[in-house]
Amino acid sequence: MKSVRISLLEIGAILMLMLSLFPLLHYGALDGVAVPRHYSRGVADAWGNRTMFLWIGVIALVVYGLLFFCQKHPQLINLSNRSSHDRASMTDKDRLRAVAIARTLKFWALAVIACLSLCTYLAATGVPNPPTWCTYLLLALMFGHLLIISVQSRRE
Repeated sequence: MKSVRISLLEIGAILMLMLSLFPLLHYGALDGVAVPRHYSRGVADAWGNRTMFLWIGVIALVVYGLLFFCQKHPQLINLSNRSSHDRASMTDKDRLRAVAIARTLKFWALAVIACLSLCTYLAATGVPNPPTWCTYLLLALMFGHLLIISVQSRRE
């Protein structure tokens, strides 16, 4: 029997996907409620309806699906210096690096989407000034983590 090894980033990505979809559990209760569509300096300045949560859910599922597919087919994001006709012959090192980048990007991108989803939900339910600053923090952490992976893989 083949053992299944799931990384913490994979578990985190699934949790972030679930958090992104959380507002859909309350979709019926949000009928007629103004839902923020855009934030400027942490304050909602454009409003829509509850279908915003459907779009956020669709975007989260698409991001998860595309990056999951890239993890299973790392040759699609081959970052080696080889030409495009030589992409099929990835080294194991290149393959592991591409999988690590896809896994990392999947986690952090879904964390940003989950943060936006939850802030939007909080604003729609009447919480004044939800903490949208966390989105910027998560984006900085995502790019920092990807930079660390890139530097570490270039050293090897």
